[in-house]
Amino acid sequence: MQIRSPSLKAILKPEVSINSTMRLIIIAIIVFCSACNKDYVNDFSKGKATAIKEKASWVAEGASRILDDSLLYITLEQKNNKGVTNDHVTFFIPNPPVQGKYPLVNGNPGITYSYNNAYQLRDQDIVIAFYNIRDSLQSYIDIKDFDLKTGWLTAEFSSLFVKDKAASLVTRVKYPDTLSFTKGRMEILVVQ
Repeated sequence: MQIRSPSLKAILKPEVSINSTMRLIIIAIIVFCSACNKDYVNDFSKGKATAIKEKASWVAEGASRILDDSLLYITLEQKNNKGVTNDHVTFFIPNPPVQGKYPLVNGNPGITYSYNNAYQLRDQDIVIAFYNIRDSLQSYIDIKDFDLKTGWLTAEFSSLFVKDKAASLVTRVKYPDTLSFTKGRMEILVVQ
């Protein structure tokens, strides 16, 4: 009986198979990790708002809900590349929206078109700075159209917010005492 030594091909074949498997595992890990690092993509299916905030472009996801038969809550959320809300603007307006230009002031919804309008600067889920609307001619919402069939509301807005120092955190970062939004435009889906 002759004892054969294994050929060089037979010896290397399992190593090649292991190397191929290791390469596939490494490629899979790289693909998985790169997918995890993808930036958040805004979801504008329920609405979108754009404006100039303190002389810089601002884009936010929009949404709305009816709080009761006569009050519509509109929220605009600007998110960072991880999907965390940085800015949060809210408007409460009478429902159904009626075409026209209305001042934005804090107060009684029966007296003014909109009330309890707020702007919140956030760090993840923590509200860092809270702002209320300043009563002035600079703050308004102009309802351009409300389509009862599709539920889409189109409006323009401009607003000047003043920091509520009692409701804001004291931080090392100095947040401005006022914030302005100009040339604001929103398209929001109102679900009845």
